[in-house]
Amino acid sequence: MNWYTIIKAADQQLSELSWKLPNFESEWEEVSGNNQYAKHFPDKSIWLEKAQSHGSMVAVDKDWEISNTDFPVSLQDQELSSIIEEPKMNRVSKLIRSKSTIELPILLRDHSGYTLIGGNTRLVMADAMGYTPRAWVIDIRDTASGKTFEVPSGEARTIEIGEV
Repeated sequence: MNWYTIIKAADQQLSELSWKLPNFESEWEEVSGNNQYAKHFPDKSIWLEKAQSHGSMVAVDKDWEISNTDFPVSLQDQELSSIIEEPKMNRVSKLIRSKSTIELPILLRDHSGYTLIGGNTRLVMADAMGYTPRAWVIDIRDTASGKTFEVPSGEARTIEIGEV
């Protein structure tokens, strides 16, 4: 199945996709195998806590400069199958066409911008098929701004940098 056939089929039945939360347990493999995430998620328990407490579902903007992904794709310039393996492309396009609930891709947002942690095929295929992709965005910009200091009473507390 080529990208044109996939897009044409989606074009005939375009409506909003149904998304579900990522499987954070299984996505730990993506995180633990990549050193660039170690400073944010040094172990599985911190990953699970931050992924859930600092994340939310967000519509992905094509103007975001997201690293570690092929999104957004200009289909005039290249075949979709040159970016995504055919079996993955077929599996995800089938999910989208059948109106199945799709697991959200995961993006990390820190002070350096956005990075895709997992779900490149879902992100690219939703976009290529004419939908506004959604992602679970873990925004850790605020968590990195707080520092723990020893205060005179001997109790540690988190303060914002502007308080110092």
